[in-house]
Formats: sequence, structure tokens, C-alpha cells
Amino acid sequence: MVLKKGLGRGLDALIPENMGANSSQKAVREININLIRPGPSQTRGDFKKETIASLALSIKEHGMLQPVLVREIPDGYELIAGERRFRACQAAGLKKINAIVKYLDDNEAAVVSLIENIQRQDLNPIEEAKAYDQLATKHRYTQEEISKKAGKSRPFIANALRLLDLPEEIKKMLEEGLLTPGHARALLALSSSARQLKAAEKIITNKLNVRQTENLVKNMNLSLAAKTAPGKAKSEQFLNYSEKEKKLQNMLQAKTKIKASVNGGGKIEINFKDTDHLEKILEMFHVKHNL
Repeated sequence: MVLKKGLGRGLDALIPENMGANSSQKAVREININLIRPGPSQTRGDFKKETIASLALSIKEHGMLQPVLVREIPDGYELIAGERRFRACQAAGLKKINAIVKYLDDNEAAVVSLIENIQRQDLNPIEEAKAYDQLATKHRYTQEEISKKAGKSRPFIANALRLLDLPEEIKKMLEEGLLTPGHARALLALSSSARQLKAAEKIITNKLNVRQTENLVKNMNLSLAAKTAPGKAKSEQFLNYSEKEKKLQNMLQAKTKIKASVNGGGKIEINFKDTDHLEKILEMFHVKHNL
């Protein structure tokens, strides 16, 4: 199944040609609404009550314009696509509902349900990312295959999946609409969850746009680099001094110690065994001294 546009293609467009091949009956049936239960592959946690109420009112006034998609199960029917319409029909008090019955196995039903969910315009970024993730992990779809089925570009799919790497608190902000996917992608450039959360709070408090968020993240990374650079330089400096100590000890045949100070200066300590040893050391430095 290739969905180049994604939305507005109807139920048949959701079903690959090789799915439900044993079905010879595609006619719309009237099914007792109490015999239908939602499928397990729904990515939606909940629906807005006002959305369901509005759709229920429309169904009462104009009837059900598009059937839901179901498959037969031992104790009735499982809803594959059209959960919002199904709930609105329940809210409208309908006893029966228009449905197309397809004969799909568990994997086929899950894939069709996920694709139907992905195509909904009101899916939040995390719900959408979770749907892509299920197609990739549970059904072994490549990002290219997902992009064709969802009607989205492959980079869009890749960026959506990256949102799942964020801390749960930031995912919640995305679900609630406090952050956009653009904000969230910028936060991924920060190296820790704590820093990502700190930046997210600044975004919300200061109402930053995506460009401002990118600058915030850039400045936070530069600040971190500035804080860690002196420590790294100091470590490299002392490593260099250690090498010089060894060279001095080999040359003088005496224990030496280089001590650096914070201002860049320092001192060299040379231990000698006796006066003869001291004379030899001084001669090496071309120092003539009568002791």
C-alpha cells in the first residue's frame, strides 16, 4: 500500500492489496454497537470530550457518513479503524453502527490500525512518534516504508522517532502542546536530561520560538565547553610537565619535581645526594661555584 497524500483516502486506501485477500464481502453492514470493542493497537490515550460531542451531534443530525472498519473475533468484532466515529456513535446513543468487515490477521489488523491513527490530523507529536515506532519495532517496517504509508518524507519520520529519546517530562510537554516538535528537536543537542529540562522550562517561561531555542541551546553548549576546557588544558599541561620531569631526571641523574602555579609560573625542585652530586649538577648547567 502506497499512500502518497496520506489523508482523505478512505478506508480502502488504508488496506494493502495483499491484506484481507480472503474477503469477498466488502459491503457495509449494520452491526450491534455493543458487539464492537477497540483494538489493542490504538496509539491514542484519550479523545477530547468536546470533539466527540461535536461529532456525536453531527451524526445525530446527518447520520454516519463513513463506516468504521472491523474484523470478526470470537466474541464479536474488533475495531480496526474509526475509533473516534465509534465513540461518537456511542455518545449519540446509537444501537447499531455502519461497518465494513475485513478478514485480517493480528499483524495486518495492527498495521492498518496504526496507519489509520497516523493519518489523523489531531494526533499529538508523541502519539504520532509512538505509532511510527510500533511500525518499525513490532512490524519491522523501514523508515522508507513508513514514509510511503504515512505520506510523509523519510527525514520527517526520522525526526519524529528522535522525539522518543527525550525525557518523559518533555514528552508530556509535547503532548500538552507546551512545546512544538521544532523546540524538542533543538533540545536533543543538549547532552543530559537535566540540561534538556532546564532549557525546556526556559522556553515555556520566556515563550521562546524555535530559532531562539536553537540559540539558547547553542549558548548552553558553549558555556559548558568553556567550563570544561580549563580542566582539560590543566590536565594536558600536567601531563606535559610529567614528561619534562622524566627528561630532567635522566639528564641530571637526580630526582626532580616541577611545580606549576595557577598564574602559569612555577618552580623546579632538584634533589642531590651530597656536595659532589651537587657539583656535577651545577656543571651541567655551566655553573661554577666553590663550596
